[in-house]
Amino acid sequence: MKKSKLVFIAGLGTMFESFDFYLFSLFAIQLNYAFFGSVNKHSVLWIFIIFAVGYLARISGALIFGYWGDKQGRVHSFKKTIVVMALSSMAIALIPSYQSIGLFAVVFLIALRFIQGISFGGEVSGATIVIVESYKKNQPILIMCIWLMATVGILLAQGTYTLLSTYMSHESFTQYGWRIAYIFGGLMIFHSYNARKNIAESDEFKNSIKRGEYKNTIKEMFSNYKVVLMLSVLTLTGTQLFWGCFMVYLPSFISLKYVNPDLTAHITAFILTGMIVGYIVGAVLANKTNIKSVFSIGTAWSLCFILPMYFAINSGSVVIVYAFCFMFALLQGVSGVLYLLLLTRRLPVRYRYTLLATAFAFSAFLFIGIPPFIFSYFTRESSMYIPMLVLGIGYFIQLIAVQLFYKKTAIEV
Repeated sequence: MKKSKLVFIAGLGTMFESFDFYLFSLFAIQLNYAFFGSVNKHSVLWIFIIFAVGYLARISGALIFGYWGDKQGRVHSFKKTIVVMALSSMAIALIPSYQSIGLFAVVFLIALRFIQGISFGGEVSGATIVIVESYKKNQPILIMCIWLMATVGILLAQGTYTLLSTYMSHESFTQYGWRIAYIFGGLMIFHSYNARKNIAESDEFKNSIKRGEYKNTIKEMFSNYKVVLMLSVLTLTGTQLFWGCFMVYLPSFISLKYVNPDLTAHITAFILTGMIVGYIVGAVLANKTNIKSVFSIGTAWSLCFILPMYFAINSGSVVIVYAFCFMFALLQGVSGVLYLLLLTRRLPVRYRYTLLATAFAFSAFLFIGIPPFIFSYFTRESSMYIPMLVLGIGYFIQLIAVQLFYKKTAIEV
């Protein structure tokens, strides 16, 4: 299969999974009406608790698909993640409302949201591994394409939400808008499954099978690779906290601080644009120099930018906030585009899928799923002090952890 086609197919699934997963937060208010009958502080809290369930489910998904990916093949697992996501997405669109079946509607939503999270637990890791094991040259550039397509998926979700809210009546949008969006996402994901049928296993994985290197990857991971797993998780600390702070929490905080709900979409757009530029810069530099060095420098610069970013948020100027969000996201993108590639190249082939997927899932749950709730509690006085302090600590931990991770793991493949 041609390099460009493989990258597109791998990235297509990641893009549509990002699209489908992000819809849940966009349609939070409409889901409140559908599954709780009204919007109040208690129902909103439950919706975001259900949102967090998806992050918890990623850990289960990482163990399941990581095990399959190491035992039966990357492509075998890679195909299943997309099918699970498509079916659960379309099933969510068909759940009867609270008015029709009562609490069973909420139970079905939680169950399907958990299933969605399971599928996402093996998707991005699988895409990264398939690319790394298939091509040895220009890996940073190829992985950059995966992350760019994932970002496009988020923008596509935002565009779908805007389009439906603009051209549907308020009543129709509240009742059916989210259902249309989920069906649309599910149908697109099925297209990605058909495209993945022709992906072949890499020679690297086939050779490891011939050498008989396979063992129970989950047992081995928790028995002999505990330190590697812990360092892998810590190497993702700052990057994942950035998503928890800036993609989940900051837009709503800014919107409330400046009493302008429209700022949420604007902030998100500036952050995503900055990350896209950072992805390109980081990938190009890493392709010409050294992945670890670029990752470490990007992390260090992000750490140095914490204090200026904090003062910018409290400056009272929307323009300054936009500019600094863009610059901070750019610095984050430099290291963010490399972190899964950095881990993948250092992990042993026969345990690679399980280790990478589990580390990514644990870090997402700990540093994206949980912090927004904590930040909400500690920032009642309209301050970003606690989130920025935590993010700064996260970058510091990440900077130290990557050095220790390199000392602990094998020579790059």
